[in-house]
Amino acid sequence: MNLKAKVIQIREAKWFSNLTTSIIIFYASVLGVKTIGDVEGDYSSASFLLAAATLLPSRVEVTNLREESLQGDRAIINILRRMGASLEVKRDKVEIEGSVESLRGLSFDACDTPDLVPVLMVLGCFADGETVIGGVERLRWKESDRVKVLIAELRKLGGKLKLDGDREIVKGSRRLKEAKLYSHGDHRVAMALAVAALASEGETEIRGFECIRKSYPNFIQDILKIGGKITVR
Repeated sequence: MNLKAKVIQIREAKWFSNLTTSIIIFYASVLGVKTIGDVEGDYSSASFLLAAATLLPSRVEVTNLREESLQGDRAIINILRRMGASLEVKRDKVEIEGSVESLRGLSFDACDTPDLVPVLMVLGCFADGETVIGGVERLRWKESDRVKVLIAELRKLGGKLKLDGDREIVKGSRRLKEAKLYSHGDHRVAMALAVAALASEGETEIRGFECIRKSYPNFIQDILKIGGKITVR
């Protein structure tokens, strides 16, 4: 499955993060079910939508993201704030507006939040100044060598990235161009490239996009809700 992405319009939208179902236990000797609690939304998956909303002229409300969450990837909220994004965190949702013009680079140690590195690399491409991401070595043994793959693919779009030991250094370019990209079968690489493509000029094609089914099968539908134009072939 290939994907082509291009933004044509942005409208206010609401999005429900993944894993909004309830935990249900079935008892063999009892008729019916027992609900013991709700599973909160996944900040790791939501980070891609929050990044897209930041880079585009959008106004988005992402629900089921608990303010008091213990998820490590909740760090995306502080990352976006430090970069200058316009967002408001409420009890169980995040409201965010497009603010790419105000984005600035930052330094961040990703040792405890490796799943945020792909989206942070994309944000760094559009931020003013340098973004330095530490602790990226462990990403080399994910579904792909994410460090090597993302550097190569984002460079095709015009991104300026380099690896310095255990640090990823991204020099903000502000404007990226269309290109033909490949996911390398890695779901987080695919979604990061899609976010970059949506904020780039022209039309970008991403091959091997079906790998998103591993963690975020509704990614395309949710991007469409905020005005992204996607064609699947």
